[in-house]
Amino acid sequence: MNNITIYVLRLVNAPYDFFIYPRMSVMNDCSEADIITECGCLYRDTIKTHQIKGIEKSYWNEMPRNVDGIVISHMHYHGIDKVRGGSFSKAVLSAEEKEFISDRIKFMFYDLEENATKTNEIHNFKNEFKNHPIENLQKTLNQLEDEITQMKLAHSNVLNYYPKATPEDVKQLKYFIKTACDPNRDWHFLKILSNYHDMMDRLRLTYEQYVKYVEDASTNLNKISNNLNNIYYKVPKLYFDSRVIESERAHLKDDNKNCDEQMFKAIELMIYTLINRSDEFKFDAEATSMRKLETHKIKCEIIDEILKKNFQ
Repeated sequence: MNNITIYVLRLVNAPYDFFIYPRMSVMNDCSEADIITECGCLYRDTIKTHQIKGIEKSYWNEMPRNVDGIVISHMHYHGIDKVRGGSFSKAVLSAEEKEFISDRIKFMFYDLEENATKTNEIHNFKNEFKNHPIENLQKTLNQLEDEITQMKLAHSNVLNYYPKATPEDVKQLKYFIKTACDPNRDWHFLKILSNYHDMMDRLRLTYEQYVKYVEDASTNLNKISNNLNNIYYKVPKLYFDSRVIESERAHLKDDNKNCDEQMFKAIELMIYTLINRSDEFKFDAEATSMRKLETHKIKCEIIDEILKKNFQ
């Protein structure tokens, strides 16, 4: 197949800033105006001729297979939504196409460079340790395995610490309590029953998380809630049934009204403390990048390989 010329056309008053136009080089030479006209005619569903300002750049004697690479390169520098051309000449790209382009950008501009860094680190590591005594190799292996365990723990703690209950649960419960005795309320207990039971389960599980992961949990809760009975945290429906169910409120004469503030203070303390802890672990997990984790695993395999050769 003949080589082609790939033109990067700058656009004005168009949804996109650039259009990548590939053209067979064997065709008769044309002026810039001719190229603009034929591109506007061929891709009139995407751009109009009057939107093409001029030729920004030209790639001469390119292979046709390089067109999409040039399109994706420009999408990387200018944004996917600012460039069209090649296989991606449609006015609107699907979510699947954008995901495909994002994957190609990641591979072309990040993964290859990262792999080069990783392989360089691996070669240096292997050259450094291949003649070490077995005792040093085993010590290094144990150290790497301990660090891998800590990295994995940092990732898992993000999920372990995140509270089951949410600030939205608190907001909704406050609304239910406020409107429970309002004859014009926009909800009925039987209709919210399933959601209500789920919220009670989430509150119970959040208390269990808080006690498990936070030091001095009971002391903290007692201080903020003025020693509210912790049975309400263990079985929250014992408290909230009498506040949300209208018939129970009437029967109990609203005896728990003055405890609402303390109860919600305790719940919010648990939720936001766990969210903050989770965010701290998330920061640690991100700081310990997946590249480092993967490189550690490869180093362990290298040491295993060296140890096996020493024992053969």
